[in-house]
Amino acid sequence: MIINKIPFQIDFPLKILDNKKINFLDKKEREKLFRRNIYYYKYKKIENSLLEKRSKIFFSLAKELSKFLRKKYPSLDSLSISIFGSSLYSKNPDDFDFLVITKGNIFSYDKTKLVITENGREVKYLVGVSIKGIENFSRGVFDEKSNVSLNIQSQIIYRTAISLFRRHIPLIGCDFINNRKTFLKNGYAQVSDLLNNAYELYYLRNKKSNLNGRSRSKKILSRVYEAISYLNLLEKNARISNFKEKIAAQIENEAIIRESKKTFNEIASLYKKKAEYLNKNIGDKKEVLTVLLNENLKRNIKERLENYWKCAKLPYQWINPILEMLLKYYYDEDLAIKKIRKKFPSITNKNSLNYSKKLESFRKIKVKNLARKIKKKLFGKVIADVGGRSDDFVEQIILSNKKIEKAYVTDLFSFTTKSNNSKINFIVQSSPAKMPFNEKTIDTILLSMVLHHLEKKYQKEMIKNLILCLKNRGRIILIEDTYPKKTNLKKYNKITKDFLKFKSCDKKRILYFYDWFGNRLMRNRDNLPLFYNYMAMEEWKTFFDMCKMKQISSEFVKANKSHPSLFPPKAIMVFQKR
Repeated sequence: MIINKIPFQIDFPLKILDNKKINFLDKKEREKLFRRNIYYYKYKKIENSLLEKRSKIFFSLAKELSKFLRKKYPSLDSLSISIFGSSLYSKNPDDFDFLVITKGNIFSYDKTKLVITENGREVKYLVGVSIKGIENFSRGVFDEKSNVSLNIQSQIIYRTAISLFRRHIPLIGCDFINNRKTFLKNGYAQVSDLLNNAYELYYLRNKKSNLNGRSRSKKILSRVYEAISYLNLLEKNARISNFKEKIAAQIENEAIIRESKKTFNEIASLYKKKAEYLNKNIGDKKEVLTVLLNENLKRNIKERLENYWKCAKLPYQWINPILEMLLKYYYDEDLAIKKIRKKFPSITNKNSLNYSKKLESFRKIKVKNLARKIKKKLFGKVIADVGGRSDDFVEQIILSNKKIEKAYVTDLFSFTTKSNNSKINFIVQSSPAKMPFNEKTIDTILLSMVLHHLEKKYQKEMIKNLILCLKNRGRIILIEDTYPKKTNLKKYNKITKDFLKFKSCDKKRILYFYDWFGNRLMRNRDNLPLFYNYMAMEEWKTFFDMCKMKQISSEFVKANKSHPSLFPPKAIMVFQKR
């Protein structure tokens, strides 16, 4: 099952807490707090009676939790204690989850049993305690000292920061600010995050394998109920409301794993169309396949792709029929892709020996050679592969550079695995242009095939933010699909010579086609935004000059069949912070 992911778009810094102090014991104020919560209505207009019924329990536990924190963590300066999670809507929650926001930058989790008095007798409650610093939510930063991976930290920070006003009920301390615009902007990203989280952690059994069926079912339904609650806020329609009613009943009756999976599949299907619409490529899609209408451009593309597939030991005989099908359906790329996948099913089969496994093996060879190629271009001990998706590239860089002490890999989407290398940390970016690093903390930043995937306004904003993250004399290594405007043609093979002779606009059309072909067709990345934002090498130099970055080296890459790493038309350009 593929659940299309929608990235968060959060422009930090955010103001999180109001100066106003909560008076939870005041019934009118308490009602206002309940009304704004996503669980106020069980479904339709049926109110959730558990909120008021448990209000005394919530507040009593918050007071006991405050005492527990003062005793165990005397240095914490608490700003807010709030409750969230299944105890707000489920009759039989496994525990009561609290969020404690403190001053500073802290990311921690604790679990304890708290005793409160109910109807004259003492009752024990299992309580989960999430401790976060105000800077984590307001600035989107991470706690490097925490034993929680930066990847998990970023997921939790982003999903929580935008929804505190809706998802949490403050009990002690400051109220939350209603970041309405940010919340609505990221509503579908929140749904995406919840569904993917439920699928990867609980629907599949490869992560939380220690949980029994009942626990997994509860976790799935809990996340689906929250996801459908957000959808209900974003879209007022009967189908969504009916789903919420169905899930609420399943939670109350403690549905078995088979039933919760069926419900999950129904919600995922409902969400899929919306995700496809939101992720729809808004670049010049109509232009991508028309490049094949020009016989000279098509011939050059065919020769390049066949060479590439031969080097990768892929079935290069497929290239010609694939290009002919793309040409036949040039007016509808989705139809063209559908026809090709039907004719060559190995392309979508992750275990196909004649295609996917060979592509995977070739990737290993390429990143190993590329790591060696850029070894002398690196600066310092801390590196970051921005938009890197995978840790294989920085893994090879670390293996060939013993001086590297720490490496980060970022992406807009959550990483489902943890790196086996202790020096590597995954981090999710909060937006295409915002960087999850503090100022002057990174020595070398790698931008490999990233910038052309961004809109121009984000290209400029990203570089501006990257420069802030660089230490003095820090470097950006740009690896891009590009070409020189002027060069000695004798240095290159025939395919590259022919390419360089084309007009600049045609060269960019070919680059766009390669990007589309590699991502959409070869790697089945149906929802990767593709923008027509390529530049010649001289244009990239001017771009970085304007950003106060000095070019210290530049290389238009030649084809190297004995040590393949990058295939033309590509360049490696190194810029240093002034």
